[in-house]
Amino acid sequence: MDRLRPRRAAAAVPITLRSGVPAQTVIVGGLAFFGVVFAINSAVHSYLILDYTDGTRSRSNVGFYYMANAGGRLVGCLLSGVLFQLSGLPGCLWGTFVFALIAALIALSLPREPFIQRFSLPPESRAATATDALFHGPPGLGAEAPRL
Repeated sequence: MDRLRPRRAAAAVPITLRSGVPAQTVIVGGLAFFGVVFAINSAVHSYLILDYTDGTRSRSNVGFYYMANAGGRLVGCLLSGVLFQLSGLPGCLWGTFVFALIAALIALSLPREPFIQRFSLPPESRAATATDALFHGPPGLGAEAPRL
């Protein structure tokens, strides 16, 4: 039952448009909601990219993430244009719903523990995770940092 809530929320805009609510109200409200969710999602993505990587490959993983993000935006722009030409704004919104559903299913298949914990490396041989940096600060800035 709880897994259906995100799908209902994603389908709210096209369903509300079909029910006769003024389009301007639905679109402005939907965009405001999308802006809040997008900001939270962006912060979580940045955290997860750092948390799911090991210290030796973090630069390449972050680079791959931004490259994939740019590619996804390009495909989204092109596909939204095609959907708008074929079926207007409701078609774009339904396309958004389908892609959000696909993204949610992929996200549900991700492992629950970070990369480092999956391979059970001993703590002394691994780099600090994003969680460590969040709670203890970046390496080198703690009590052991030299004072000038």
